[in-house]
Parts: sequence; structure tokens; C-alpha cells
Amino acid sequence: MYPHFLMETAGTRAAIKNTSLQLNESNEFDTVSDPHIYGIIFIRAKDRKTYQPKGRFMDNCIFCKIINGDIPASKVFEDEHTVVFNDINPQAPVHMLVIPRQHYESVHDIEPQNMDIMKQVFAAVHEAVRIKGLASQGYRLVINSGKSSGQTVPHIHVHILSGRNMAWPPG
Repeated sequence: MYPHFLMETAGTRAAIKNTSLQLNESNEFDTVSDPHIYGIIFIRAKDRKTYQPKGRFMDNCIFCKIINGDIPASKVFEDEHTVVFNDINPQAPVHMLVIPRQHYESVHDIEPQNMDIMKQVFAAVHEAVRIKGLASQGYRLVINSGKSSGQTVPHIHVHILSGRNMAWPPG
């Protein structure tokens, strides 16, 4: 972990301890104190994508890089809150990941006042299931939290698995 965020906006750098970024209504970044956040982040105004980060964003997170368009992904659906894409290491014939655009490592890291993020994630699950026609054949949703559960990317995500019979218990 790093003791500071390094923020770069329009070429100006500032080190800010325990701080996250939010995009305000004027499409500018505001800083928000958060004792749970540490990392290094680089954001350049000229590199902003169609969907702007609206809160937490981590420059070293592979899912944040997918959201930002720095890493390509086979996208199934996206909106202003979420991105759904096919997993590059599928564990079933259909294996999609649903990620919020805001960076949170796990459900327990989301503040109660921000739990609408999970509502948006499950709305995206609904849309991806509709697009792929999975409702009639069935599917499994999985959320891992922490290394011991199998979470390999520390950015909250929901797995949508379908296309084969699932065993119980899982894991």
C-alpha cells in the first residue's frame, strides 16, 4: 500500500493523504477524505473517457483500466454506472463479470449511503442476462470477498455463470 494518492489533473500534481476523488456536477474532480483509501492515481483531464469516474478510481486496478478504456474487454453491456464483459478465464460456457465504475474492493467497503451502487450492479446483471437470453436456462451469481474466497481482482464484481450444470456446494 502507498501512503498517499498522487493526483494529476490537467498536468498539475498534488499528493493527498487518505483522499479519494469524485467528479462533481461541473465535470471537475473534487477530493473527499476517506481513511480507508490509499493508492497512487494519475488522472489527466485530456484523457477522460465518455463515462467519467464518479468516485473511487484506482490507477493500478485492472478493472478500473477496463472501465477507463486502457485495457480492451469484450463488453456485453455498459451504462454510466457499470460495465459487463466476458471473463478472459471463463469457468463456464458463459462467464461474464459485472463491475461498478466506482472502485470498491468489496461490498463491506461501500458506505451505507452509497449502497445504490449494488442496485446498479444488479440492474446491469438483469440487462446482461436479458441480452444473453440466460433467464430460461438458469445462471449462477457469485461475489467473492477477499483472497481466501477466491477474489483475484480487488474491485467488487459479480460473476454471471451459465451454460453448464453447477455443482453444490460451490468451491
